Amino acid sequence: MDPCERMEDQINKITNKVETLKRDIVDMEVKWQENDHNKSRKIILEMTPEAKERERLLDVIFRDRDECLEEKMKVARFYRSELKALEQENDDLRSKNKERIDLKIGGEVDEDYEDSEDPLCYVLRIRHSGRLKEYE
Repeated sequence: MDPCERMEDQINKITNKVETLKRDIVDMEVKWQENDHNKSRKIILEMTPEAKERERLLDVIFRDRDECLEEKMKVARFYRSELKALEQENDDLRSKNKERIDLKIGGEVDEDYEDSEDPLCYVLRIRHSGRLKEYE
């Protein structure tokens, strides 16, 4: 064997070793990635039921919150309608009361809103035969 062939043979051996080392390195990287993948998959599989349970609990909480809000809105609508009915009834009673006082005394009725502790309080001043009578 001449020296050129020997060198060529050595170059081929070295090239083969380099190729083998490259394959080994790639195989090691693949194994590391597979191990990382398996670890990640295991963690995900462990966390999935916990995440599903948390999601279910959040759904229950949001559903309860929505039901409470609906109930509060129904109650608010009910009380609003009751308040309107009471206001109307109060207005009707005031007008009837004013009419009765007018008919009973037969005088002129003035409504003056005086400064008092109760802002809704008013004094009916009835002028009849020169006298002033006050009714609260």
